[in-house]
Amino acid sequence: MQTSGALFVWLFDQRFDALIPAFRRFLARRGFPDPQPVLGYRLFPDTEDPVAKDGSLVLRQELPEEINRRFIRAWDRGDLPFRRLDIIPLAAFTMSGLEPREGLCLFGPAPWVSDALNNKVRQFQWLRDAGLPLPPFFCCRDREILRRELPARLRAWGALFVQPEVSAGGSGAGLVRTIEDLDGYLTRIAASGLAGAGSRFLVTRYVPGALTFSGHGLVSRGGAVFVLGVDELLLDNFQFDGFLYPIFPGDGDEEALLNLTGRVGCVLAAKGYWGYFAVDFLSRPGRAPLITEINVRFAGEATFLAANLRCNLFGVLWGDERPESLPLLPEPESRIAVTKIRPAIGEMYPPEEDRSTVAAFLAGQADAFYIRYHNRPVRIEAGHFLGLAGRRFRLQDSRSDMDFFYLQSRKAAVA
Repeated sequence: MQTSGALFVWLFDQRFDALIPAFRRFLARRGFPDPQPVLGYRLFPDTEDPVAKDGSLVLRQELPEEINRRFIRAWDRGDLPFRRLDIIPLAAFTMSGLEPREGLCLFGPAPWVSDALNNKVRQFQWLRDAGLPLPPFFCCRDREILRRELPARLRAWGALFVQPEVSAGGSGAGLVRTIEDLDGYLTRIAASGLAGAGSRFLVTRYVPGALTFSGHGLVSRGGAVFVLGVDELLLDNFQFDGFLYPIFPGDGDEEALLNLTGRVGCVLAAKGYWGYFAVDFLSRPGRAPLITEINVRFAGEATFLAANLRCNLFGVLWGDERPESLPLLPEPESRIAVTKIRPAIGEMYPPEEDRSTVAAFLAGQADAFYIRYHNRPVRIEAGHFLGLAGRRFRLQDSRSDMDFFYLQSRKAAVA
């Protein structure tokens, strides 16, 4: 990577700020002088100037892909003050929505590779062809076929898990047990804009009583696959809220999950992908785990897992830094719980004082943190988090202790 100038673009939300020092070190080792970030959430702020008489801000969080598209449009218009620099490195949560441009050095695979691999219908077809374990599934190319197929599938499977072919974080997923459930789901999806005309749907058999895990890995530019670890996902109505790491012994077959994560990484490498990835699993005691999704992007847990890597995350991805020893992550000495602080649409939330920082938590200087990303009252128009909370537990502490922390910390007091 040849660079000039002193800036790089960081198209992540605030949850990933703790990864900035590692990316700066990566650039500095390649001759980039004192690199400083241009933060995407500063270029395109989630909150606008006061619009209400009470002086509150309005929160309109946009999808990462839309932030990427806005950046490219601004670049093409010449609206960005650093546009004149020769080469600007750019790192992003996902490559989807970006496009190659002269002067931009994209840290990640070609955006069209990410777009193709992010399609859930194609994912299941490729995983099936690779012989990887999946729940029973079928694909529908439109809503009417889904309606016609539903009665027979419900009789065979009892309940269905439905999602559009492109979505993230569980935002477009729904549990369907009856025709009425399907009508409500399709109405919600249409209102959200997540599935336009012609969008296909992936339908899988619902697996009750399963825990959800996520295996994390890296694919280098040269196609080397490295598995990081496995965490348990905290879900609210199928939407990602947070995670527990490491997983509790006996809750899932960690060795099997790590092995499957590596096999998925090999599938991605063969498709031309390089970058961070995460594989979501359903697991029940005594049963083989089932793959439910591949995330070809950075995951919400990446900041916390990468803090303990034995080498530079970005150097490994770029392919010119190899770890001296494996595994990349040392054996955890404690267990952590991290959650989003979730808002409700239409409500207003007062600011709260931060308690510690993510950096202090990652460095072991604090055993808990609570951070809000707004310092004025904020009214929610569209958004899925106000901040983050986390706590470190002893490995022998019970799940109930962690569940209590999660349930209490994810809630924000309404003004």
